[in-house]
Amino acid sequence: MSIIVSSSCFWQLAPGYLGPRVIRRKPIYRVDTVGKGLPAQPPDCVFDSEPYQPPPLCVILLSQCPFLYHSTLTMVRLILFSGSQSPLPVRYARPSKPTLAIPPLVHRALHTALDAQPPSALFDKSADTLVIPNPSAFVKHTSGGDKEYEVTVKIQVSAATPSSYYQTVKDALQVLADRKGLAAADIVLVGLPDGANSANWVDFWKSLADIPNVQQWGTLNILEPTLLKLSDIRVPFANELNVSDCEKLPKDYTTFAAAKGIQVWASGGKIGSDPLPAADLHNLLQEFQPVVAELAPSANTSALLSPIGCQDDAFDASAKTGVSVNWVLSYTLLSRTRNIVKDKGYIIAAELV
Repeated sequence: MSIIVSSSCFWQLAPGYLGPRVIRRKPIYRVDTVGKGLPAQPPDCVFDSEPYQPPPLCVILLSQCPFLYHSTLTMVRLILFSGSQSPLPVRYARPSKPTLAIPPLVHRALHTALDAQPPSALFDKSADTLVIPNPSAFVKHTSGGDKEYEVTVKIQVSAATPSSYYQTVKDALQVLADRKGLAAADIVLVGLPDGANSANWVDFWKSLADIPNVQQWGTLNILEPTLLKLSDIRVPFANELNVSDCEKLPKDYTTFAAAKGIQVWASGGKIGSDPLPAADLHNLLQEFQPVVAELAPSANTSALLSPIGCQDDAFDASAKTGVSVNWVLSYTLLSRTRNIVKDKGYIIAAELV
């Protein structure tokens, strides 16, 4: 049971109810039964050990309670867009390796959106989805209006089972179409989680034929044996490896790729198969926990009150993250004639758990 109490907002308690604990946090007073899903102590809170005696009759005024907490928390989906190419260094301790490009870009995007007054975000209550920033701030391309531009998309699947790889990629492309207007792509490269084996890749690769509006499919970070099996089904357009642009690849690998007609791309060495670990996203959101909790009142954000620590140059494996990353997508619009980038960014899909 949860009770909200403010100067104009009351929730009725069952007659004779005793022993709740009061959390006081500006501008809300929340009463939770001890031991019934009480979150960790938020900042600026005072716990009152005295029993709370409710008035005999309480009234709730929804129109006057903009900060009303939900008594039932749900899993909320988070869709985060990062269009800035100016990274902002993160403010938490993280492992020295791998060095990742995306966390600082997400840090910049969160500050740009959530430091604004009011914060730039949209919470869809019917779908339990929080979009940051508000979609009204996006540059949305008209369908068919960018034929002079080549659209390249890269999707790294993070949290999915082999049976859901196909649907995860389809979902990522749908978000790109709905929010950015990019319903068709010239090239789409896909990476699966580290646990995916060759059989998983083969099944997934076959299923991609059902996804329309993609001219060329490619892969991310797979080695020669798996690449050979995929080539027997349909030759990948390209395979991108997580190496720096100047790193020399093994001659056997490049010879094999050239013989099959597979382009070999270098990511620059700061992406990899886990470009935004859950611990990184947790710590990025932890800085904005009060804002996220207000924007998505049905989300369970209590886990975000504490950061995931870094010990012995690794994130604390025993700590539970308050968010899981489903996929990370990058998109680039490049002029076919002038070699100029018109639009570039990242989209992250996650769940507040």
